Amino acid sequence: MDFELPEGTKVCAARDGVVMDLHDRERRSGAGLSSAAGNFIVILHEDSTWAIYGHLKYRSVLVEKNQKVRAGQVIGLSGQSGKAAGPHLHFAVFTADWNGEHTIPTTFKTGEHETGALEEWAYYYAWHPGKKPFNAILACNIDEMELARDRKKVV
Repeated sequence: MDFELPEGTKVCAARDGVVMDLHDRERRSGAGLSSAAGNFIVILHEDSTWAIYGHLKYRSVLVEKNQKVRAGQVIGLSGQSGKAAGPHLHFAVFTADWNGEHTIPTTFKTGEHETGALEEWAYYYAWHPGKKPFNAILACNIDEMELARDRKKVV
């Protein structure tokens, strides 16, 4: 999932885990780069799944390898590094089996008693127990977002 975010937005861990890999020294972005995720953090969860938080801002990773993190902990800042058409956060959860690694559907808490998968081009509000929600965040495929901007389509 790609989330359109202003550069420098705080990125929090979705679940408890251990930081397995990270990179935050990429200054560049664009289609011609070899590093797809640019600056990133990979967190391993207790159930052997792992999450990647990609396209982070240059030198914005706030955790270290092998560090334990808690759900909701700020781990970095959103950016536009790697193969990115604009500032956003790329978030994916993976699992592995004998056939390789696979992304798995991710369920998000969208309200006090509501959960579900997010849909492209839909707006969602960050939900925080007992607090006012943040502004709406657009969930989309960054390649489609770039095409829409090229066509001057209003989202």
